[in-house]
Amino acid sequence: MGMSASQVRLLTITKRIHSVENEAERIQNQKMLLGLQSDEAYEEYLAAMEKKNIEYAFFDGEQGNFDWDKLNIAKLFTQGYQLKVRVPGLVDHDTMTKTVTVDVTHSFNPNNTVTKSGVAPQLDAQTTNGVTTYVPSQNEDGTISIKQGNDVVANISADDAEDFIAYYAAHPSDDPDGFACQVTVGENVYNAVYYPAVTANPSANPPVAAEAPKLVINQPVYQLTCNEVDEDGQALDFSDLGISLDTPLYYDYQHTITCTMTIGTGDAAHEVTGTYNPVTNKLTYQEPIPVSEADEWIVCTNTDEVMDALAQISQIHYGSDFTTDNLSSNALTDPAVLRELVYNAYAIIQAQIYDEDTGKREWKDTSVATNVGLRERTDQEDLSKAEAAYEAALRRIDKKEQQYDKELAKFDQERKALTSQLDTLKTCIKENIDRTFKIFQG
Repeated sequence: MGMSASQVRLLTITKRIHSVENEAERIQNQKMLLGLQSDEAYEEYLAAMEKKNIEYAFFDGEQGNFDWDKLNIAKLFTQGYQLKVRVPGLVDHDTMTKTVTVDVTHSFNPNNTVTKSGVAPQLDAQTTNGVTTYVPSQNEDGTISIKQGNDVVANISADDAEDFIAYYAAHPSDDPDGFACQVTVGENVYNAVYYPAVTANPSANPPVAAEAPKLVINQPVYQLTCNEVDEDGQALDFSDLGISLDTPLYYDYQHTITCTMTIGTGDAAHEVTGTYNPVTNKLTYQEPIPVSEADEWIVCTNTDEVMDALAQISQIHYGSDFTTDNLSSNALTDPAVLRELVYNAYAIIQAQIYDEDTGKREWKDTSVATNVGLRERTDQEDLSKAEAAYEAALRRIDKKEQQYDKELAKFDQERKALTSQLDTLKTCIKENIDRTFKIFQG
């Protein structure tokens, strides 16, 4: 084998060794994932073992003895019990909100103007031949900030900045025509006119009153009309919905406009931030959900009252539009619903218990710990399903693990064979090199 062929063969073997080692590492990572899958399957099995249903004792007429059956909300009342449901209150419920959407229509006024009075650019003093003048200072991006006190109300564009400086120097006051320019307010660019201060001249005909400098901005606005109707199809306006728009809806090139709104009247009035989308004509805002600060316990004597109480609990999480129609159709018949309510302290079962003080049977709280007619028991059906799923998962994992072990063994054998070839080839190349050098030395 020639030197060039040997070198090519050496590189080919080295490349294959690296490929085999990478594949072996990938399979080792897959085996590690199998361990995580095994843990997950075991956790699901444990959860099924810990899941217990509430059961009630009943007399089986056919068998002539007492037996046990799973208790659900519907059976609860037929077996002489009732349910006390807790509607949780929140001490700090300001963060609990619902989204309110109002359908609207809009008209667009492109000629709306906003006047900012008493505004002025920030000035830099410049002294030439002992004479000090003041000129507007430019920002790093070339714009000029127009301020009202310490607040920047607009930025004159960089394209207009130099012309504005020249205009200001020539007309520090008494120019009724003003300087037409483009200004940036927020993220939007508008046309505007800057008017310098006007000096009072009472002797003029007619007399001229003093005026502060002002910036008149052409800010187009949307004017909204409520498009909602009541149950009878009668049109509603914003006041009917308790809504007052406190800020103008200035045109925004981003299409979504933020505004301040007052919701409610009198002591119930509160301010919220709304958004208006002129594309969809939807006005939306987040409204705090009014809930009491204390928990409210509702004693339910029938299934309809339970469904109403469950709807109230759901409204805290999903908003006031949530009704009994949104509840699961099997809420009354699924034992898991009653179990979760009781174990999560949302409900307490009540039974008629003899009161020694009054000598009467009265409704009192009861539980599996105090009532011999109730017990909790692992759901054997669910447990059997979970056990079967766990065993199936273990079989799948074991099968994959065996497959991975075979692949690892194959790669290990290939790596050993390639390493042996590599060592032989290196020895051959070394001998060829030594022999070549001996020829030239001879």
